[in-house]
Amino acid sequence: MSIFCDSCNDDVTVDCHDCEQHQEQEKRKMVYLTDDQIREMAEWVLSNQEVSHLSHARKCALAKEYAADEFGIVPRESAVLLAVKVANLGWHNAVTQTKAALAAS
Repeated sequence: MSIFCDSCNDDVTVDCHDCEQHQEQEKRKMVYLTDDQIREMAEWVLSNQEVSHLSHARKCALAKEYAADEFGIVPRESAVLLAVKVANLGWHNAVTQTKAALAAS
């Protein structure tokens, strides 16, 4: 049986779906992340932010890299921005708690 493969641009057998180009195309398909996955991305960004100051662009890059490495997918920009926002909220929460602890002592 022969089919047309968009990634190979050729009439190929069904086995074509194992080809490298097709696998790369499958990886690039957008997938919705769960809340837990976004939370994991945010925790990763926050843990890196605690070590050194990060720019917004670097935080986004870290979140994207984490999703690619851990989940094997390319996240949507909205998921990346949400993870960064959650990480920023975690950072501000830590700062607020530290200031409150210092003020109380």
